[in-house]
Amino acid sequence: MLTGDKLETAENVGKSCQLINADMSVMRFSHTDLPECKKYMDECVDIYKLCVANNRKKALLIEGDALNILTSHHDLKEKFIHIAKNCEAVICCRVTPKQKADVVRLIKGHLNKVTLAIGDGANDVNMLQEADIGIGIYGQEGLRAVQASDFAIGEFQCLWKLLLVHGRWCYIRIAEMILYFFYKNMVMTLPQFYFSFFCGFSGQTVFDDWYITLYNMIFTCFPLLVRGILDQDVDYRVAIILPSKKRVFPKGTPNPIEKFKDRPLIRKFYHRLYSIGQGNRVFNLRNFLLWIFSAFFHSLLLFFATFIAFQNNVINSDGLNNDLWSFSIITFTIIVMVVTVRLGLFTKNWTILFVISMTFFSLFLYIGYIFVSETFSEFLVFQSVIMTFTILVSYAVIFLVTGLAFFLDLFAIILSQEIGSSLMSYFRILIKTNQENEMDYFEDLMSQNEIGIRMNGNLNSPKKNKIPRASIFFEALEIRKMKDEFIKKQPFHFINIVNVKSGEVASSHQYEMENNEANEEENVVFSEDVCIKSNSTLKGLEKVIIN
Repeated sequence: MLTGDKLETAENVGKSCQLINADMSVMRFSHTDLPECKKYMDECVDIYKLCVANNRKKALLIEGDALNILTSHHDLKEKFIHIAKNCEAVICCRVTPKQKADVVRLIKGHLNKVTLAIGDGANDVNMLQEADIGIGIYGQEGLRAVQASDFAIGEFQCLWKLLLVHGRWCYIRIAEMILYFFYKNMVMTLPQFYFSFFCGFSGQTVFDDWYITLYNMIFTCFPLLVRGILDQDVDYRVAIILPSKKRVFPKGTPNPIEKFKDRPLIRKFYHRLYSIGQGNRVFNLRNFLLWIFSAFFHSLLLFFATFIAFQNNVINSDGLNNDLWSFSIITFTIIVMVVTVRLGLFTKNWTILFVISMTFFSLFLYIGYIFVSETFSEFLVFQSVIMTFTILVSYAVIFLVTGLAFFLDLFAIILSQEIGSSLMSYFRILIKTNQENEMDYFEDLMSQNEIGIRMNGNLNSPKKNKIPRASIFFEALEIRKMKDEFIKKQPFHFINIVNVKSGEVASSHQYEMENNEANEEENVVFSEDVCIKSNSTLKGLEKVIIN
């Protein structure tokens, strides 16, 4: 934290926002004399080593004058960086706007880290511009910080969603778009390379110049633009319907209000989902080579399939045979359809805008263009389009090659989901590796199904005849505490996980209870949710909803 407040105020702010806790060893550095700075730095190094040996958390507070001395001497600067990077909290107080930028530059240069700076005032502009990512907050100090930042948020609590949700989406979108750009341009370029072997390397192009120009500008632009903005692989929100006090005129039921809230069960896995970007799982050499291989394969398939189908000079009903431009039109049509279908196949969030852009602004726009080019002599395909599409072989080649490419891509996606590192496979690995720890096991199982744990039990109470069963829904963030309380109240020792389809016991969990009067074995059956069947009373639980 970099602030202009004095040391005592900065320390109180750090404690109020829990940046500094009571169990931390706080090192305060406010010396302005070089000999005193060297002496106290040695003491800080000894305190740091002692905290590391005792596994104690550390916090460092340093004033601006002392920071100038530390950064101007190499030995002191190295010790300061070594201590600061291993402290849980570092607060620099009484620092100027230039010193804020110097601290960010120091971290970037010596630790080789991606830096992010957050500020709300004009004195934070230097820091925001020096950092790799600058985030401005709309506050009471004007809009200078917002105008100089890369992103702007209304409150500090919006930061976690900006990083873990939108930051993750940005990484996936940009990485996949780069891979797709290489793919779609290679699919269009490689057929021209193949054609050079059949034209004697004369330089004759297989496509009309206007087709090549409009390929990236219009034919494949709009679906790519919409996908790069709106694609989402995980739905972080759930829609809830709230009743409205306003009624439909003149009479009727209240209009429902639809609002969205975060999914509490998937929110606690944000950090694990964010590891996709940290581990560089999308934009890596393996995925790049797979997309390049797909481009080579698709270009070979569409070029030679069309070449074989048209090499015997198929004659239409008017007695005209096909020419170079008939072959060119069919090949280019297949290219546009294959790359558009592949884009839709790899899109995880289909919206109405994406469907419209893929159909009307890509495929239909291309079909309209090729028939317009039929009527103007400036195009090389002049008076070749109608003749081409009166041949049944043209339709057969288009749909056969496009369908074959679609099913091969679909098979590759399904195969990668089964053996690759997809999101579902990632959760399966989490569940498999955490079976020994029953709490983590139930939490991961619950997160995979995106629902709470539903526990059905018979109540041993005077109202047993009136309420034979109770449904208890646990909040995800309180699952550890409430499940511990639940286990301590139960008389049975074994919980079996039963597969609903096969009826086989998948795993068994044994607990040591305080009350050992009963030793019964109960089954836990899960299909879309997790059900724990118990024959004991359910007491001492919080937030219980009895249906």
